[in-house]
Amino acid sequence: MKKPRVLLADEPTGNLDERTRDEILQLMEGLCAEGLTMVVAHRRLRLERGVVQEQGS
Repeated sequence: MKKPRVLLADEPTGNLDERTRDEILQLMEGLCAEGLTMVVAHRRLRLERGVVQEQGS
């Protein structure tokens, strides 16, 4: 992939330290400014006693 048109991102900053998270967000903002379309998941799930429960949006 040389120049993708769309980026699918599921928790792109999950489990990152603050510095790395900020670097990734800055990179994503730059790519978006260059015209890249991004699809980012906003759904929250929680595993409780072996059952997956959806959190409020």
